[in-house]
Amino acid sequence: MAYTDEQVNLSLSFITSNGGYQTQHDPALTYEKIQKSLSLSPVTKNIYDNIVFGPAVLRKSHNEGNLDYDDYMFFIVESKVQPGCYKVAIRSTTSDLNAFEDIDVLQTSPWNTIDSVAPDDARISHGMMLTTTDIIGMTSNNLPAEGKTLAGFFKDILESSAEPITITVCGHSMAGTLVPLIGLYLITELNSDRATVNVFSAAGTTAGNAAYAVYAKERLNSRLTRLANDKDVVTKAFSKQGLIELATLYEPDIVESIVFKSLAYLAAEFLGVYEYTHTASPQAFDTPINPAFPTYATQYPYQHGTAYLEHFNLKMVVLDEAPQTDEDIVIVSTH
Repeated sequence: MAYTDEQVNLSLSFITSNGGYQTQHDPALTYEKIQKSLSLSPVTKNIYDNIVFGPAVLRKSHNEGNLDYDDYMFFIVESKVQPGCYKVAIRSTTSDLNAFEDIDVLQTSPWNTIDSVAPDDARISHGMMLTTTDIIGMTSNNLPAEGKTLAGFFKDILESSAEPITITVCGHSMAGTLVPLIGLYLITELNSDRATVNVFSAAGTTAGNAAYAVYAKERLNSRLTRLANDKDVVTKAFSKQGLIELATLYEPDIVESIVFKSLAYLAAEFLGVYEYTHTASPQAFDTPINPAFPTYATQYPYQHGTAYLEHFNLKMVVLDEAPQTDEDIVIVSTH
């Protein structure tokens, strides 16, 4: 079966969950799990199953315990049939720190402290600034790119060859919020007409204010693909209109309490002053309410995760071992 580029990008975004809930900080083990997943998943097998960078894995200071997970992880694969075509896959929310950064939106930071050509009034949430800073400073924990940063890896490639390269940065959920920022950073940092940077963002929130959104849209233009399920709670945050929509998102099938609706309207008014805005109109789809999940709390995870796979006709299985299966995406082990 031939897969579309969007199916590959979405699959890589989900494959990042390999080793996500691994209590030991062991980048070599994380690499092993991801490599098995890439080799077993029909969507990546024999094309995007060679890790050329990473994974880069970072665990910030935590107390020892069962809830200690790596905070950030990303890796890069290169196409075996299209040399010079790279995909950067970034993991989504895993740790408590990530969860805090997701909602750390009451402070904003100037985006041009990272992207020097951005306008002064373009601001992003404090949480996304912290995350972006950590990601761009991380280095590969494994060969063949051990010790290199994300930008450093691609700069070395551009310096060693006159051939053009294509980079696609892809992610889902928190990573879906993050990847436009990383894409913009790479465009400015590499500053090369031989490097085309694309962004594939699925199920992300708003990263910054209206000025940032205008800048990102102009700079990325058609190179940005933003997927949004109309019934996905996460894609509604943190814009004023999106938060208002949360109050009645699953009605009439699932009706929330007056308290919940009041909180949604209050959040919309409170956060409205920050002007959080999506970077581009989405490639939108509308998944029907799944009656197997009769509450808001159970419907939300389905609409935020499985619905994206179903929309792209992808099937995923999570296994502790690594036998051959017929599913499109094989997650070997999240633990």
